[in-house]
Amino acid sequence: MAWLPALLALGTAGMAWGQTSAEVPPVGAAPAPTAPAAPTGKFLPRVAMHLETEHGKIVAVLTVNETEAASIRTNAGGFSPQQRAQVAAERLTGLLQAGLTASDIVARPAAKPLWDVEARGGTLLLATPEEADAHRHMSPEELARAWVKALRQLIGQPPLTLSPASLVVPLGETRTVKVGGAATAADVQVGSDNAAVSVADFDPARRLLTVRGHAPGRNTITVQLAPGRGVAAVSLPVAVMKYAGQVAPSVTVQVTGRPDASPDLVTQAAYAGLIRALSLEDGAQVTLTDAPRFAAPLAAGEQTAAVFPLRLSGPDLLPVTAKAAVNVVNTPVTPQPPSTLFYSNNPEQVKRSQTLFTGRLRPASTARLDYHHQNMSGQLLVFHVDLVNASDAPATVQVIAGLSQPGGDTVQVGRRAGAAFLKSLNGDAGLVLPVPPRGRVPLVTQRLGPGLTVSGLMQLQCLSGGPLTVRVSAGGDTDTLTAPLARVFMAGAGANPLAAPSGGVGPAAGDAASPYIFPRPLITLSGKYVVDRRWAFVTLGDKDALRDSSGKLKLFGNYGADYQVDLTLTNPTRDTRQVGVYFAPGAGPAAAVFQVDDGPIQEFDPFEPPNERELARVTLAPGETRVTRLRTIPLNGSAYPAQVVARALERRPAPPVPPGPSPPATNPAGAGPVTPAAAVTAAPPRKVSL
Repeated sequence: MAWLPALLALGTAGMAWGQTSAEVPPVGAAPAPTAPAAPTGKFLPRVAMHLETEHGKIVAVLTVNETEAASIRTNAGGFSPQQRAQVAAERLTGLLQAGLTASDIVARPAAKPLWDVEARGGTLLLATPEEADAHRHMSPEELARAWVKALRQLIGQPPLTLSPASLVVPLGETRTVKVGGAATAADVQVGSDNAAVSVADFDPARRLLTVRGHAPGRNTITVQLAPGRGVAAVSLPVAVMKYAGQVAPSVTVQVTGRPDASPDLVTQAAYAGLIRALSLEDGAQVTLTDAPRFAAPLAAGEQTAAVFPLRLSGPDLLPVTAKAAVNVVNTPVTPQPPSTLFYSNNPEQVKRSQTLFTGRLRPASTARLDYHHQNMSGQLLVFHVDLVNASDAPATVQVIAGLSQPGGDTVQVGRRAGAAFLKSLNGDAGLVLPVPPRGRVPLVTQRLGPGLTVSGLMQLQCLSGGPLTVRVSAGGDTDTLTAPLARVFMAGAGANPLAAPSGGVGPAAGDAASPYIFPRPLITLSGKYVVDRRWAFVTLGDKDALRDSSGKLKLFGNYGADYQVDLTLTNPTRDTRQVGVYFAPGAGPAAAVFQVDDGPIQEFDPFEPPNERELARVTLAPGETRVTRLRTIPLNGSAYPAQVVARALERRPAPPVPPGPSPPATNPAGAGPVTPAAAVTAAPPRKVSL
């Protein structure tokens, strides 16, 4: 046969390398590696041959790095598959030791129809028609090229590979890397440039490298061959990073409101809960991918929920994509009238960064804070109202607030704050905020530009824990305004800057209390008016000035205090008469906010004396006596004293008395007939642009 000389040459070469029939291993013997360990330098692939049985026939398998490179199923030239594979293994081993590379292996046509697998000009394997047919009816050329492809891939395989080639490990967590390549697991060694940042453990059985992050930073893990196994190494860059933050999956916040909490308050509470659910690392930013809103009020005892999808990110921080569920519950709280008024108005004109007021909110007590300050420093200030818990126990506080955005008109700023507060107070509309131990809750954080005035009223009822410090300050800390949590809250919850607890601020406990602290800010006055007699005048903010506990300081104007004015109106005439009730400033321009007999809140823009504004018209039947109750709060920026005036309007003739009915019922005091409350007509509320 034409191909016999080449086959004989191959066989002779095999015998020349010492392989005899007596040395042929039995069928099923373990593979015998024929590549010796590399003495120095280059890594040498491991070449071996083993036998398998397939359909009762012996198959000789040539392997490189324990992976099949070629299988021989037929005899050729008197040589068995085992002998042919053994010769190929020995020749390949010698060539590798001599520096054979994958590109040195080629397929070439030999004496037709044979094809050679050559390495540096010598034959490694011969593809015969019989052998090709035994390989799923391939042609000799196809078989030779398949052997070449497999040999090249295996010989060219790097000793060590890593997947992935680099690694980011969250602080305190582990990540794994697959160690691949031609080297055996026993030949692998692992080292670390900086074990303080990360360390790595290698599992030979699974060929897995487990890297644990110990500290933020960067490190290089080196995977290399053991001494005597050749020179090969790969580097694994490792970055240990913190997550941008943590997101609590669910948070519950409480509001109060009778008969319900408004959609704005519920929205504000939801964003306060979102802030409470977030714990951010320095430099982290928050991106809301959706902004839930509440369109319906929340009845007392009911709850609702919103889900905030968000993403946390930042330089050298691992991004976090998560959803925070915030449950808002309208929890009734038994109102407790304020026992103390904290008055923050000294100095009214702020010319430098400073603490403006400090007061102590005692356990199970209620305090009202009234502040009004104008920035005259010539630069931007940031205005703060904070609740500080210097104790080791948590506390909770109900906060009812009426706040105004800073403005240039000091009287209008005070009006907006007072009107918002009285509306919230009337409906017990507030937030229940937890104050963590050794922590701080920023209630107000506002940008106060030069020349602008900030004003607000807040009622703080300590529901548990305490005592707490109420701190009012102004300074140049603009970082607060750009803090990620502050931006999320202010953008989401609207213009009202009532905020949520900040994270982990350790407060100082030694703040000295401010002197402008006044007990019992509830003032009850009365007046009487008889139709066709002298007008009735009830003066607000004059001789009834609140005094501090020492009796030395007076709060002229009683700003922020509650006034209840009971007007007894009597009509002794025989005609039905109308009595007008008015607000009249007396010391200068004043705005006003009033409630008449539990009616709607009325707001009045600033106006000058001797003008007046009508609060109500009361219709009195002949002989009738009526008590009309007014509620008001002296507003920051307005001039006091001012007066409530009652006087009769035009006379009306008495209607004819129908025959037969019983006389009208009289009140217990015998002051006259009792008429329905609907006979009192409050002045229509004025819509004011805020």
